[in-house]
Amino acid sequence: MLVLIAGITGGLGQHLAKIALSKSLSVRRLGRNLANLPTSLSCQLESFIKSTSYYDIPALQAAVRGVDVVINASAPHPLLDLDGHLLLLRAAERAGIKIFIASSWSRDWTNIKFGDFEHYNNHIAFEHQAATSSVIKPVYIFTGLFADLLYTRYGPGKFIVDGQDAPKMEYWGDGRKDEYPWTTQENAAAWTIDILMYGEGVQAGEGGFFKIRSGVTTIEALAAVQEKVLGTKVEISRRGDTTDLGVELAKLRKEKGSVNYIEYMSEEAAVVASKGLWENTDVTILNEFEEPTVLEEWLRREKSRTEI
Repeated sequence: MLVLIAGITGGLGQHLAKIALSKSLSVRRLGRNLANLPTSLSCQLESFIKSTSYYDIPALQAAVRGVDVVINASAPHPLLDLDGHLLLLRAAERAGIKIFIASSWSRDWTNIKFGDFEHYNNHIAFEHQAATSSVIKPVYIFTGLFADLLYTRYGPGKFIVDGQDAPKMEYWGDGRKDEYPWTTQENAAAWTIDILMYGEGVQAGEGGFFKIRSGVTTIEALAAVQEKVLGTKVEISRRGDTTDLGVELAKLRKEKGSVNYIEYMSEEAAVVASKGLWENTDVTILNEFEEPTVLEEWLRREKSRTEI
């Protein structure tokens, strides 16, 4: 089976390639620069198709020729999430490809409406366009947040490190104990390839929605793990009730505008979380699934990497 991976130089893309190769799948790369991939990985690829941009149609045509599966692991950027995504889908259609794993690996956006969380608008738009205009039925995989984002301003509680002060997290209403599903990129890659090979209906080109996760956490638990592993206490503060949150979000949307939505993503996410819409229940279980990573184990591993 020949698998084309778009976005292979990213963290998830490299993990996907390694897992696919370990399962005796052939991997083709589409990208702009071969040098951006470790030689130990690039030397194992079936081929490399060079592209100048996401809208390089001749490169897309060459990349999908003879391919059985397309996996879109492109970086989460608005132009790639929608424009680039659709161009890749159309190229796969013309090549007669049945299996297309869409760029998702996100929180479950099927629970929300267009406009609730602007970062996922393009995913929702792509899914709608594919469903209404394409012969391909894409595979979508929901993971919750990637572990890499848990201790950043984009994670639960808007984690902030400000100079010499203790790290800070905040919550609204009763959100201190709201549960957030999360997944490591390593787990996501391994389970994605398992879904490709064994997921119900995937090999038949039936597409579908699959939910996976390494675990769930809360703002309170994130702070406790940070203190246990790194020895750093996190200050948790309540910003206000959910009504205050709605007022704050409306103000930020007006001040920042849609083009700067990233500056109020945390508040948007908190509104969705307060309604319980980030829950990732009915998780897919396959016999090939590896054991999920524990949050404390992941953070200790990240700590070791930074100390090397």
